[in-house]
Amino acid sequence: MSAIRVPTACTVPWERMRPTARGRHCPTCDKEVLDLRRLGEKRAHALALLFGGDHAPCVRIRTDQDGNAVFREPSKKRTRHLPVLVATLGVGCSSASEPAESPPVPSATEVASISEPVPAPTTTASAGPASDDSTRDSDGDGIADPIDACPLEAGAVGPPKSNGCPKVIVSSTSGIPVIQKIEFASGSADINKASQPVLDEIAKVISEHPELKRIAVEAHTDATEPNPKTLSLARARAVMRYLVKKGVSSERLVAKGLGANDPLDSRKTPEAFEKNRRVQFRVLEQGEPTSF
Repeated sequence: MSAIRVPTACTVPWERMRPTARGRHCPTCDKEVLDLRRLGEKRAHALALLFGGDHAPCVRIRTDQDGNAVFREPSKKRTRHLPVLVATLGVGCSSASEPAESPPVPSATEVASISEPVPAPTTTASAGPASDDSTRDSDGDGIADPIDACPLEAGAVGPPKSNGCPKVIVSSTSGIPVIQKIEFASGSADINKASQPVLDEIAKVISEHPELKRIAVEAHTDATEPNPKTLSLARARAVMRYLVKKGVSSERLVAKGLGANDPLDSRKTPEAFEKNRRVQFRVLEQGEPTSF
C-alpha cells in the first residue's frame, strides 16, 4: 500500500496560510497545501496522484514521531495523540503543526502501541445552559456523538464500531515517497486489478471537479521492457479508457507515452524496475478550483 515519509516540518503555521478552496496556500514555497486529514485512504491517494505531478504537493497530515505519514482506516484503533503536520509528500515545502490544534508528540511507548485503544478524554462540565447530548456533534462530521465511535475526530459513516472514524494506515519508505501506483505486469498494458480501486477514486475526483479541464495521463516503462514508447502509450491509453468507462469525458484526457527516459529509480534491480513502471497525472488546464 502507500508509503509516505515526512522528513521535516515547515516553519509556517497552518493558521498563517491563506485559505484556498482545497486547503491553504503556503507563502514560503508558494504552493497549495492540501488538507488530507479527513479523507479516506483511496481519496487521499487519488488527490496526491492528480495534484502531485513532478512537484509533490504539500499536505496537512498526521505523522508519528518517526516522521511516518498516517492515514486513517476504520479497522484500526484511534490515533488521537498523533501530531498534525503540514508537510510535503516529496521535495519542496514541509511545514509545521498548528499550535492551536496539534496534540503533543507521542512518546515512544505510545507510538509502539499505536494499535491499542486510546481511552476517551475526560471532560469537566462548564457553567452554562445544558446542551442536548443526543444531538451534539463535537467533531462536526454530521454524526451525533452518541453514535459516533470517534466523537472527537471527524470521519465518515460506517459500521457501529468505526462509525464516524477516519481511516488510518501507517507506513514509510526511504528516498522518494511512493504513492500507490497504477500497476502493470512487465511488458503488458493490462491494468492490474489491484489498481482499479485507485482508478475508480480518481475517476470520481475528476468527475466531481469540472475545473480540471484537461489532464494528461503520462505512462512510463522500465529500462528492460521492449518498445518503451509504444508500450507506455498503450498503458496511458488503457488508463484513459478505464477512466472514460467510469464516466470521465474523453475530451478532458490526453494520453502520453514517455517511455523509459524518466526513471524514479536508476538502479538495475527488480524493485527499481517495478517502481519505474508507472502512470502519473498532470493537470494541463485548470479553471477556478472547488473544494474537495
